[in-house]
Amino acid sequence: MAVCARVLIASGMALGLAAPARGADSGGALPPELIVLPGAEKVSSSPVSGISGGPLSVRYELRTPYPAAAVIDQIRTKLEAAGWKGLPREGLSPLYPSALRTGWRNHVNTTTKPTQSFVWNARWRDAEGDVVEYTLMYLSHTPSPEGQAAKPDNDTLRVDANLRRRFLLRLEELPPSLIVLAGAKDVGAWRSMDEQRLGYDLTAPRPPSEAMKAISERLEKQGWKSIAEPPPPLFPAEKWEQTHKTGWNFGTSGGFGGHLEWRATWRNDAGSTVRYMLTYAGTLPAGIREDPEHGVTSYYVQAELNPSGQGRVVVFPPSGPPTIRSVPPPPNRP
Repeated sequence: MAVCARVLIASGMALGLAAPARGADSGGALPPELIVLPGAEKVSSSPVSGISGGPLSVRYELRTPYPAAAVIDQIRTKLEAAGWKGLPREGLSPLYPSALRTGWRNHVNTTTKPTQSFVWNARWRDAEGDVVEYTLMYLSHTPSPEGQAAKPDNDTLRVDANLRRRFLLRLEELPPSLIVLAGAKDVGAWRSMDEQRLGYDLTAPRPPSEAMKAISERLEKQGWKSIAEPPPPLFPAEKWEQTHKTGWNFGTSGGFGGHLEWRATWRNDAGSTVRYMLTYAGTLPAGIREDPEHGVTSYYVQAELNPSGQGRVVVFPPSGPPTIRSVPPPPNRP
C-alpha cells in the first residue's frame, strides 16, 4: 500500500515547550501534545487550511539514525504520562495495526524516480475524545535494485503530528443503528464529515452468517429496510448491479487488495442510511463464492451512519487528483 507522505518540517525547541504556530491555538501556541523535540529543524505549524475545526499540526525534521528509538520513546513517554492512551490502529484503516504494536513499515514507491519509504504511524486518544497522531518517515532516494532495503540511506527523519479535537464518540451515546456485537474488541467510534462511524474486531466463523443475521434482525426491528447501493458516478449501472444487490453482498474489498468483504446497506423512513462492512484477509478461488475452509477468522466490522442519506464517493478520473461528489439516496424499492 502506498504511504501518503505529508511534507514535514521544524526549528530547534526544547522537549515539551510550545513552538510558535500560525493560528494553532489560544495565543498562537501549540498544545503540549504536539511535541517538538530537541534538535528539530524547519518547524512549520498551523491548522489545516480552510477546514473549520480541522486538526492542528506541527511538522519538522530531525537528524537521527533509523529506527529512531529514542525519538519514539520520548514522544510515547510524554503523551502517556499526560494520560493519552494508544489506539489499536494507525488510522481509520481496518487493516493496519498501530506502529505501537507492529513497528516500522516500508515500501518502494514505483515512480519515474523510485524511492523507498520507511513509516512509523500511531495515534493516541484522551478522555475527551481528542486524537493526536504521529507519523515518522524516512525517505530513501536510492532503493535497493532487489526491492526493499533493510534501512534508509540517510538519517533525515520527518515528523508530522496533528491533533483533532472531539474526534472520537462515546460508545454509550451511539445511536442504536450502530451495533456492537458480543465479542467485539478494540471498539472505536468517530465522526467523518456528517457521518458517524463505528469499527471493531470480531472473531467469528467464516462466512460470518450469525453476525450478519444478528445485525440484520436488530436493524429491521428498528424500522430499517435493506436496499441496494446505487452505483457511483460514471460507473456502469449494469456492471454495478451484478455485485451490489439488496441484502448482503460478497466480494473483494474495494480499498484493500488481498481482502474479502461482506457488505450491506439499509435505509429508514427519514431517508437516513446505514452501511455495514465485514472485511477480512483471504483469497477467492476461481468460481468459488466463499472460501471453502469455513474456519474461524478475524473480521473488521465497520458501520457508517449517514443521517442525510447523501453518500460521498471518491471518483478517480483518468488524470489529476480525486474529487468527491454527493450521491443522492437510492429510491425506495419494493
